[in-house]
Amino acid sequence: MDIQLEITLMENRLTTMENKLNDVESKLDSLDSKMSQVIDAIIGNKLTKSNGLADDIREIGELTDKHEQIINRAKWLWIGVVSVSTVIGFLLKIVLEFFAK
Repeated sequence: MDIQLEITLMENRLTTMENKLNDVESKLDSLDSKMSQVIDAIIGNKLTKSNGLADDIREIGELTDKHEQIINRAKWLWIGVVSVSTVIGFLLKIVLEFFAK
């Protein structure tokens, strides 16, 4: 083979490799950008003042705990109301029976 032909083939191969390298670099930049967006969504971003998914999950956990406490208080309140009304009803029955005689 002629040396000039080999040089031309090598130049073509180098050009092809450079094009592929540029394509890979472009895809890596795009992937890096998308990864940053995912990290910002999960952790949050101080510049945009978004708290991210992790903070939202923590807030949901706190709200759930507060709601459970409220439900427990309401449950005990109703238990107390029913108990007191039962005692009052029983005492009222005794008083009415006493005066009915």
